[in-house]
Amino acid sequence: MAPNDRLSQFKNRGKDLETNRNRRKDDVIELRKARKDEQLSKRRNVAMVEPTSDTDETDQLDQSSPQPGQNVAVTDIEKLVQGMHSNDLDEVYRSTHLARKILSRERNPPIDKFIAFNAVPRLVQLLERDDRPDLQFETAWALTNIASGNSEQTECVVKSGSCDHFIRLLSSPAINVAEQAVWALANIAGEGPAYRDMIIDLGVVPALTRLVKPTAAPSFLANVAWCLSNLCRNKNPPPPLHAIQACLPSVKQLLMHDSPSVVSDACWSLSYISDGDNDRIQMVLSLGILDRIVALARNSNDRNLAIPALRTLGNIVTGTDDQTQVVIDHGALLAFKHLLLHPTLNLRKEVSWALSNITAGRKEQVQAVIDNGLLSLLIDLLKNGDSRTQKEACWAVCNLTCSGTVEQIACLFKEGGMQPLVDMLGRQDTKITGVILDSIQNILRAADSLNRKEALCEILEEYGLVDHLERLQMHSNIEIYEMAAKLIEEHWGGEEDETAAPDSTTADGTEFDFNPNGSDGAGNPPPISF
Repeated sequence: MAPNDRLSQFKNRGKDLETNRNRRKDDVIELRKARKDEQLSKRRNVAMVEPTSDTDETDQLDQSSPQPGQNVAVTDIEKLVQGMHSNDLDEVYRSTHLARKILSRERNPPIDKFIAFNAVPRLVQLLERDDRPDLQFETAWALTNIASGNSEQTECVVKSGSCDHFIRLLSSPAINVAEQAVWALANIAGEGPAYRDMIIDLGVVPALTRLVKPTAAPSFLANVAWCLSNLCRNKNPPPPLHAIQACLPSVKQLLMHDSPSVVSDACWSLSYISDGDNDRIQMVLSLGILDRIVALARNSNDRNLAIPALRTLGNIVTGTDDQTQVVIDHGALLAFKHLLLHPTLNLRKEVSWALSNITAGRKEQVQAVIDNGLLSLLIDLLKNGDSRTQKEACWAVCNLTCSGTVEQIACLFKEGGMQPLVDMLGRQDTKITGVILDSIQNILRAADSLNRKEALCEILEEYGLVDHLERLQMHSNIEIYEMAAKLIEEHWGGEEDETAAPDSTTADGTEFDFNPNGSDGAGNPPPISF
């Protein structure tokens, strides 16, 4: 019987490869939950270019308007809201303009005060003034910044009936009005799935995608790309498939743009879409843009491009083996190798997570990881990485022992991976401990299939494995206790024959080198070749 056939009889302890990969897909929540998302779901507009004016009135107003960090009296806000209700359009414009400037303060804008004085319904009403695009612009900007606040503040803007107006204003001949409507809708969609789906039902997608034109300014397209990304965002529930399908051609077009800010948000859209079931992953693959995504992932000098590209690739390899193979065929492993050497911790961590899904795949995919020099880099991270990266590298190595052949498992020894894997048992992490114990069982059974278990047990005992197993028999988790007890019983429970020397020939006659006395004198692990 061939070694591959022998291994297939026991690997995974009943787990199929799809289950093995899905458990890593679920862990992405834990992987990313502890840090702020690089792409904000809402943005306050504090830096858009002021509209031009052929009078000196605006300059005079600017001098009297509150500056960032300056407190605004409640009575002043009340007067501004009263001015918005004036019958004099010039006074309405003046009051709305000043309100917008106050709401555009970078820190702690008094949103609740404007809401309390019932400014939002009036602002929504002013969106109807197609005869005054300058007023529409100021109004839309003020509402955008109110919608950039907390959930209750966004809800106030939505429930005042603004969404239909904003979608209509996407077709405004005044480009600054259309852009501000894009921004407002992006903030509303960024609040969560309910509002996202609501504006999708109102027809935001076709109105938005019509704005993606080669002649549009990069800053305008960047806002469109960000709005599209928020329409693709959130998983519980995910966006409707028909909306994703309608967005994808525009997302692809934006991905090919020259502006990094446009490309970054387009790539975030793809990362959100691919963070779903296999059908959604296939929709991304069907665009034919993997070469572009891989190139962006390699662009480690710009993390705004590398991170969403890496997430997209990482999400795709959580799919089927065939979908994973497409990523490999487009050279992603070379990009991963480049990023594993990057000084940024989060990049190395997410690459390790992506690789753990590849090593849960077919043996050819495991071999591709080895051939591209990624196993040695993972083992180095297992030894020297930060705590969270060590955990992801551990998953990648352990999945190799489940999916790989006997020869591939032997590479783990050749690269010095067993000692750091055993050392990981000292961590207070029940999940990782269980995964490592599972992997050690796989490795021992692989050695047993070649009549090499006794020699391997001796090495693992030198590495301190038995001490860890004895300690784990007092673990509070019953499953960990049972796994540790079973390993000792199966592999270290019998009487040792101190006179018997380890046989250097496997059951099928394969010769291999083995040093039973630990390291080779230079600190390297014992050479083992199955």
